[in-house]
Amino acid sequence: MPRFTKTVRDATGTEVTLERVTDAPAEIATLRVSGWDEEKATSETAPAAKADVDKTPAPKPATKPAPKPAAEA
Repeated sequence: MPRFTKTVRDATGTEVTLERVTDAPAEIATLRVSGWDEEKATSETAPAAKADVDKTPAPKPATKPAPKPAAEA
């Protein structure tokens, strides 16, 4: 996930570095436009890669229609 940082001054004049981590596209766009610095994920901060998964398609359902319910007497 992208990490964003921004250095601001608080009421006492001390510099404070703020940090945000998000994967929401709207929030990412807002942070970029608002002047936050984006740090791309590194191998240390990036989530582990997903293992290869068997991508064999599922079997197709039968095309035979379901039986009609028996009529009540």
